[in-house]
Amino acid sequence: MAGNDYIVAADLSAMLPDADSALLASMITAASRLIDQFCKRHFYSVEETREFEFVGAGSAYPLTVMIDDLLESDEAVVTRLVDDGNGTWTETALTADEDYRFYPINRDRKERIELEERGDRIRIEGTWGYGAEVPERVQVAARLMVKRLYNLSLSGGDFGLRRVSIGSYAETYAVPENPEDRWTLTERMLLEGFVKAEAG
Repeated sequence: MAGNDYIVAADLSAMLPDADSALLASMITAASRLIDQFCKRHFYSVEETREFEFVGAGSAYPLTVMIDDLLESDEAVVTRLVDDGNGTWTETALTADEDYRFYPINRDRKERIELEERGDRIRIEGTWGYGAEVPERVQVAARLMVKRLYNLSLSGGDFGLRRVSIGSYAETYAVPENPEDRWTLTERMLLEGFVKAEAG
């Protein structure tokens, strides 16, 4: 699967045999990004640096900070950032098992970090995403959604532009103006188990 799309045009050849290729590509991207938004996570992997604030970390130790889905946590580089109050930041490289631990322990995909010392932000260089492969149910939801969005566009449905940013990645895509046109019950049911829990 190329890029950040969760399906390719070939996956829809039986459902939409005569589809306009440019419009279909646009709808595939739109469906993929709407799935990201609905699930509050993304299903492609990307290597980059992200920062998280100690918001809601509490005062007890160890401190827990919720993070995006982190893969290959053994390879991650973690830095604590402290605001000195005069426009400069003190950066401290942290050591796994001594200064921090990623959780859950029994899963490759980590969703939180526990730290022994407070800072203002935590910087993590690593690989982010749900997993190495797009789950089958996510692909099914994407196919159903693309077919519906494509047919909606042919019937004159209203679409607007939306911009999404995840880390350093940003993209603009078309979405239905009417919120009721964005999801069906079946699509929601397929995706419900992948929605990332809110912190707290």
